Amino acid sequence: MIVKNQYSKIIKISLYGFATLAVLILATLIWFKPIRVVFAHHLSLLHCEGNVCVDDPKSEPLATTLYHRALQETQDKVGAFHQQPTMVFCSTLECANTFGMEKAAAKAVGNWGLLVAPRGWKDFYITHELIHHRQAEEWGNIAMLTKPKWLVEGMAYTLSDDPRPTLSAPFQQWRAQFKLWHQQNPAPNIWLTTEKVK
Repeated sequence: MIVKNQYSKIIKISLYGFATLAVLILATLIWFKPIRVVFAHHLSLLHCEGNVCVDDPKSEPLATTLYHRALQETQDKVGAFHQQPTMVFCSTLECANTFGMEKAAAKAVGNWGLLVAPRGWKDFYITHELIHHRQAEEWGNIAMLTKPKWLVEGMAYTLSDDPRPTLSAPFQQWRAQFKLWHQQNPAPNIWLTTEKVK
């Protein structure tokens, strides 16, 4: 009888653990909408070809062109991707809101994928977010939260060739700080030098 009791305890604990995990995953999908990019290929509101997903199939040729152009530009500046990311291009606010885009033009969700809102269909926005994706690949998703903001955002604004001469605060300062740091720390492999920055 003691053996039976031990197994029933193990089964109960396992079931509680599984239920807790299921609730956490569901809560994450409900409250942290950008994570839905992970399931982009399975969402009925999207049409996906390869790594490019769109809410309007007519916009797929433009989205694919933007994706490949920005991908190449990013690789030229910060090296090859470990894995080419999935990118969701929203042509409507309804789609953007499904992914919790709020006011963002585009958003990298760690190294899991990228989202592009209707106003973000521009090379520099997409390249900016692809740089964040590469950062997450090289530094890890947790480090994206702990690295200095001037490094994370300054690198993305600078290397994406953002054409805006003046950015809102604090982004303008972060871009200037990164440019200065980058001039003082030239290296063929930017990831080796940025790894040391805490």
